[in-house]
Amino acid sequence: MQHKHDISSTQLGMMITMIVLGTTILFVPGLSIHLGGRDAWLAPLASGLVGLFIVMTLLKLSKWFPGQTPIQYFQVLFGKWLGLAIGLYLISVLLRQFATMIRELTDFTTTVTLTRTPPEYILILMLAVVYYGVRQGLEVVARVTQLVVIIELIQLVFSVVSLSTKDIDLDHLTPLFENGPLPFLRSSMFIVSWFGELLIVGFLLPSVRLKQGAKKAGIYGIGAVTVLLILANVYTLGVFGEVIASRLQYGLYEVARYISIANFLERLDPIVMGVWILLIYCKLAIFCYAVSIAVSQLFSLPDYRSVVGLVCLVGAVMSEHMYRHQADMMHFLEVIYPPYALLMALVGLPFLLFLGFLRKGKRKEAPSRA
Repeated sequence: MQHKHDISSTQLGMMITMIVLGTTILFVPGLSIHLGGRDAWLAPLASGLVGLFIVMTLLKLSKWFPGQTPIQYFQVLFGKWLGLAIGLYLISVLLRQFATMIRELTDFTTTVTLTRTPPEYILILMLAVVYYGVRQGLEVVARVTQLVVIIELIQLVFSVVSLSTKDIDLDHLTPLFENGPLPFLRSSMFIVSWFGELLIVGFLLPSVRLKQGAKKAGIYGIGAVTVLLILANVYTLGVFGEVIASRLQYGLYEVARYISIANFLERLDPIVMGVWILLIYCKLAIFCYAVSIAVSQLFSLPDYRSVVGLVCLVGAVMSEHMYRHQADMMHFLEVIYPPYALLMALVGLPFLLFLGFLRKGKRKEAPSRA
């Protein structure tokens, strides 16, 4: 009998796409162009390789520790008490990202569209829906994610096609590396911070029904989000050029406002806003599920559902008090978090892989010594 927390490898691929795409699609184009200039449209390629490394590493660890999440195999690799401490630290990191996503949602909606709506109303409504969805199980979240990813694909492709005939100037994309590789590296490192959020895939893998397809799903998921981010950067740069695009905080939203088809179909920004709210809902639900599972396993609780409400409440409080204002949050996303995410991906995960390899070797040696 299948349970509501079981997901297919296809759904895993969609969720991997959503984990990165949920917040990047609005924020990345403007901020990455600010850091990388014309080279920013290529930056998702390098970041995607880091994301692929993260997912492949988590898949390998999941194979070595079947049915276990990072919280569980941390205690195997580091011992009970150090494993608990590291698990608690990981939960704090995931909670901070969860709270940051909530703040991104409330700041965007209250400064760009619903300017007279108190942010508390938006926060309560969104978290109520997240709470309900996560309580229903991971499969419910996965099914909603599948639908929303398809909607986003249709919306993004339609936007590109509608703009490509007259509004996109591909000359804005060249020359490449005019100022050397540094702008490209800065932009790539910035985008890596979102791919670093793929660490939560470790909490989804135990629920995948057919493990054989997980690797292919990971490759397709990373490939899809990389292509979508390249498209988003290409048509933000192509429409506005480097100078204007680098000043846009919500590049994709501004592009949607620019679309005009036969002077009849115009101002598509409400559609973009609606789709993005669906994206952020799915990402919040995935993170809420992962944090709830982590907390329940760390404290040996029988059911993750008992802490879903607490996770939502803590995330809401943190989102209000972590950042003094929007500029403070953007400074964290642009300057502080990217080096940390890169360190976790390129140093922390290989270290876990090394420890897991040693542990696997000990398991093989044990029978021969008996």
